Amino acid sequence: MTLPAPAACLSRVAGIAPLAFLPPARLDGLSHSVGQPSRDSFWIAALLALCVTIALGILGGWPRGGIGLMIAAAGLSGLVVTRLAARLLGGQTGDVAGAAQQLAEAAVLTGLLITIAA
Repeated sequence: MTLPAPAACLSRVAGIAPLAFLPPARLDGLSHSVGQPSRDSFWIAALLALCVTIALGILGGWPRGGIGLMIAAAGLSGLVVTRLAARLLGGQTGDVAGAAQQLAEAAVLTGLLITIAA
């Protein structure tokens, strides 16, 4: 198993967070024309990502603390980007979703590496 599988799974859910919890920042933007995922869809995706991460982490023999830190890092980074977008832009854009995903992936991998190296 490779490291990116759970990291990619968790980070994609973090990227959906701004889309599900914020309105589009601009009414003439592409994000507005595409629509908005429901919050229920977000929570279902988050639950599935959580299950996949835990299962793959246990099967991979990763430290339990590392698995927990990965999950916390993804959630926290998604929350931070969502809150910043709400405060600075008044909503979400595709770039905000991409930034949330990228930050979450870096945070997730960093959290796992911290526990493995310790």
